Amino acid sequence: MGKAVRKELWMDAKAWVKQWQETGRRLEVIRLQELRSTDTAAAILAFAGLDTRAAELYPPPPTSGLVEMQRLFRRLRAK
Repeated sequence: MGKAVRKELWMDAKAWVKQWQETGRRLEVIRLQELRSTDTAAAILAFAGLDTRAAELYPPPPTSGLVEMQRLFRRLRAK
């Protein structure tokens, strides 16, 4: 790779970093504006009960599988 190509790549990388730094600053401004304008009480009401609903839809399994795994290990050890 020639010197000119390396310099061009270096300049492209610097421009890319500069662009992302500016983008990061702009995104932070947007994030702070959104946080300030969020209605916390409405958000809490919107999400209230979702955890219990998820537990109803996806109940935990009756067993973790640990007992079955230990039973399998005992059988393998006996051989």
